[in-house]
Amino acid sequence: MTDQKYEIRSEDVAEMMNRSSPPVVLWGNTVILILLAAGALLLDRVRLTQYSEIPVVVKNMRLDGQGRCGGDLAIRYGHGAEDLKGRPIILQYPKGQSSVSETISGSVTAVEKGGPVQYTLTFLALSPMQTGRDVDLPDSGQVCTAKINTGSRSIFQMIRRQFSLLVGQH
Repeated sequence: MTDQKYEIRSEDVAEMMNRSSPPVVLWGNTVILILLAAGALLLDRVRLTQYSEIPVVVKNMRLDGQGRCGGDLAIRYGHGAEDLKGRPIILQYPKGQSSVSETISGSVTAVEKGGPVQYTLTFLALSPMQTGRDVDLPDSGQVCTAKINTGSRSIFQMIRRQFSLLVGQH
C-alpha cells in the first residue's frame, strides 16, 4: 500500500491538477476583488441626508421688518439638540379647520435649552407674502410637525449601525 492518502489513477487527472489556472480566471478574480473594494469605498463616500419629524408646539410667530416670518418652537429632543442650529427646517401645520396642511421652510437660527430634553428652537423663513401664496400662520400653542435635517450619514455607516443593533439584540 502507498503512503499517499489519495492515489491518482489517471494521467489526465494528474495533468489537470498540475496545470496552473488560466490568466482569465486569475485576472477575473482580481477584477472582482477590485470591484468589491470600489463598492465598499463608494458606500462609505455617498452620504444621505437624514430628516427627523418632530412634534413641536408654537410659542410665537412673528414677521420681521424685512418681510420674513419666524418664530419660536418648543420641542422635546434628546442629546445633540444644540447641533440643530443652522439646519434646514420645514414646519407643517393644518390650514385653518381643513385637513390641508401648510408648510413654512426656513432654517434654525438659535437653540435654547429649557430642561433636560426640552428646547426652544428659533427659526427664520421667507415670509409667506414673498412666496406668492396666501398663508395662515400657526397660532401660539398650536401643535405642528417640524421636519428637521438632522445630519447626513454614509450608506456604510447606516448598514454598520443596523448590523450592530441586530447583533446587540441577540
